[in-house]
Amino acid sequence: MAEARLTKRCREVDVPSLPKDVLRTFIDRLEALAANPEHGKPLQADLRRYRSVRLGRYRIIYRYDQATDIVWVVAVGIRKQGSREDIYQRMAKLLASDET
Repeated sequence: MAEARLTKRCREVDVPSLPKDVLRTFIDRLEALAANPEHGKPLQADLRRYRSVRLGRYRIIYRYDQATDIVWVVAVGIRKQGSREDIYQRMAKLLASDET
């Protein structure tokens, strides 16, 4: 079983902003990812090193490091296609600024 960890930015910015009902599901999904790191959907283009898991309208974006057997949760947020708040657009900005 892998270990699930959150990046500092995810832990300090994304997780505290989650609604309580989504937070409960988020914790369950972390346990599922630790048990099966390949569970999520592979992302494409600039995000190809990452995978995502659905939480209703929210998404968890993570990467799995096989060498250390750690699932790194990089971002979690709402999926709002076309919005600046969209998790995939925020993730692309994070990659551009090298904050992941």
